[in-house]
Amino acid sequence: MYETELAMSLSNMSNILSDLGRVDEALEPIHESVQLRRRLAEMRPEEYRADLANSLSNLAGRLIALGRYEGALLAINEAVLLQRGLATERPEAFRPELAVSLNNLSATLFTIGRKEEGLVAIEEATALYRTLAEVRPDAFLPDLATSLNNLSNGLSEIGNVEDAITTIQEAVSIRRRLAEVRPNTFRSDLAMSLVNLSNCLADLGRGDEALAASEEAVALYRALADERPEAYRADLALSLHGLSARLFDQWRLESALDAVEEALSIRCDAANLRPAAARANLAPTYGVRGAILRAMGRHTASSNSLRDGISALAEQFLELPQAHAGLIRALVRDYHVACEDAQLEPDAELLAPIEKKLVEIGGIGAP
Repeated sequence: MYETELAMSLSNMSNILSDLGRVDEALEPIHESVQLRRRLAEMRPEEYRADLANSLSNLAGRLIALGRYEGALLAINEAVLLQRGLATERPEAFRPELAVSLNNLSATLFTIGRKEEGLVAIEEATALYRTLAEVRPDAFLPDLATSLNNLSNGLSEIGNVEDAITTIQEAVSIRRRLAEVRPNTFRSDLAMSLVNLSNCLADLGRGDEALAASEEAVALYRALADERPEAYRADLALSLHGLSARLFDQWRLESALDAVEEALSIRCDAANLRPAAARANLAPTYGVRGAILRAMGRHTASSNSLRDGISALAEQFLELPQAHAGLIRALVRDYHVACEDAQLEPDAELLAPIEKKLVEIGGIGAP
């Protein structure tokens, strides 16, 4: 009895710390919860398999947040395997838990570059949640919206923008209704879907609509970050990054630079606190900043920003090249152009291992 209650308390503690943005601190209690529940499940599997699967799913989420993807994939695969068995035996009780784990599995697979497998997982999760929401909308509409949001991201990743925008529009519609009824609970979810909607609209060349969605997302996240900075500053940075890109698309360069500098400031703070998890997030923001500075004729500053972006992503690219090849290839290409514009020599020491790996994985010359 003592171990059962302790495992539950540790799992709850991890969830609370994660919700507060204290991801590093959230890892140890969920690790301990998994260890306790594994011992209990070995002794009494019928009673404790579900609890073990739940803790494994949560562990995977913590590891993803910290950039430890191989460990996350092991944990979430084990959770899905357990929950498939449980859902077969008792579908009403365990289909929701299976859907949660499939969402986490999909996120992990996309992160490490296994996009087709990730799409299959998120499609299955969305189908499960749609069925559940038809029966119990109050309980499962929020989860359906989350799954639709993730499915839209997956469709965008494989270049299916038309289906991605239809999917994210459904997520935004659901989350806007939910936020009207319970704003304190669902404003952040609405903001995230607006960020994704903006990206899809931009991909389709619908610039004015993309900018409007991005501005709404920033306003929502700014209010949330004012109330709970530890929980929402990272999301504010994400939305500001998107806003800077949308403003750049419309050639509003000064406003775009202001937005990207604010995003970069927040992300640099996060990288100082959790370098392994947050440094890679700096890379695309440095990239947008470099593009804006080049458009303003500030070529030396542009080349420096792009070099910083390459440096921020280099370690994770060399560890997971397929997952980050597209972004780092674009950064390297733009960096060479910026150096030429500024009449500077590129940083050969930084570029050498990256360009070598790009050749190895792409079968083509470095950009």
